[in-house]
Amino acid sequence: MEIRKEWLRNRLSNISVADDFNYDLVLAQTKGWPIAEVDQLLSLIIEAAYWRSIESPDMSVILTNIDFELALKKSHT
Repeated sequence: MEIRKEWLRNRLSNISVADDFNYDLVLAQTKGWPIAEVDQLLSLIIEAAYWRSIESPDMSVILTNIDFELALKKSHT
């Protein structure tokens, strides 16, 4: 689990992450998933944050738990 957590932190190191973004929740929800699928989910999370930032011009791209929840739902459709 620590290796996956370190990978997750490294994968998101170039992106601002909100204080409420819970790495442990992401890891728990994706337990047993292949890394490629987790990476795809992270791309969806980043995309959700990007579109949210466009809707509110004064907001920068910051990942939140809401972005994670939206991406998780989108990945199941």
